[in-house]
Amino acid sequence: MVLEKLEHLYLSNNLGTKEFQFAKALIIEFWNFMGLKHKVPSVSEMTTDDINDFIAFLYSEKRSSLDEFIVLMRYMRILKKNDCFIELTKYTGILDVVDNILLKLKQLHGQEILELVTKDLDIPSLGMSPKQIPLFTAEFMRRLHAALPEEEVKKVLAGNNHGMSKEAMLPEKVEYENSNSFEEYLEGLHRRKVEELIKYKEAGKVWFEQAITDEVIDFVSKNPEVLSGVIRDDFLYITKIPYDTEKYLSATTDKEMHYYACHCAFAREAVLQESHDISPIWCYCSGGFAKFPFEVILDQKLKVESLENVLEGGKLCRFRIPLKGISYKKKA
Repeated sequence: MVLEKLEHLYLSNNLGTKEFQFAKALIIEFWNFMGLKHKVPSVSEMTTDDINDFIAFLYSEKRSSLDEFIVLMRYMRILKKNDCFIELTKYTGILDVVDNILLKLKQLHGQEILELVTKDLDIPSLGMSPKQIPLFTAEFMRRLHAALPEEEVKKVLAGNNHGMSKEAMLPEKVEYENSNSFEEYLEGLHRRKVEELIKYKEAGKVWFEQAITDEVIDFVSKNPEVLSGVIRDDFLYITKIPYDTEKYLSATTDKEMHYYACHCAFAREAVLQESHDISPIWCYCSGGFAKFPFEVILDQKLKVESLENVLEGGKLCRFRIPLKGISYKKKA
């Protein structure tokens, strides 16, 4: 029955018969893999451990490409296994990030510095265990700091490293242009984001990488910097929503709180360690993610500053964007 639903998904969306056969074979392989652990595997028995074990198997076979992840994510959507879908997103968060950072490094500082930083460096690939990836991040940051002054490292990192589409932001640009001020736009953005969360909660759907509850909605509603921003004294303040807000709100220790706050696949697992040596400047990558939508909206390049981050023990990741000298609609 579930394979029939998968077939319907592929054919009704013109994804192709060949692609469905690939998906079907992978799902059958997944069930056979689960059968080695569970005598009679079932959807109710499926856990995130099953997902992680299967990904580890595919990675060892050099078969953990984006194609496999897309199939598994579609399948978990069909099964409504939100926890397993979210688990898969923990891997895909690394896509294109390092490539984009290295491109920026080359553009700003040339081929020689690029080669100096990347020589014999093991760059993570899709399917690598999230627990191993912070080892790369720590070494990468050591090399960046050795090669460049701190301010230059920040510039290299604070870009659109996830490759967000400028076109996807254009509706927000229209919203801004139709507002009387930047402040009015931000208030409207926050209101629309809260309404979006309510819709996802009512539909029982995963919003990006997390489940939405009444507590999550209440948390965002009370924090206008979250999923929007607040302007004070020519600075735009932005606080990132926790990676898993539900668990963040119920955390009983600082370590748990920091872990569930962190979005970054390159650093998150390190947060659980008693000590880690990832430079907190790494979080300027997250700052670049935070500022990019506003660069599109204002049609100007912006700077960003990290005010608080979990790598330095902060409860949340918080940034500010200087607006002095930036043209924007101010309150009358």
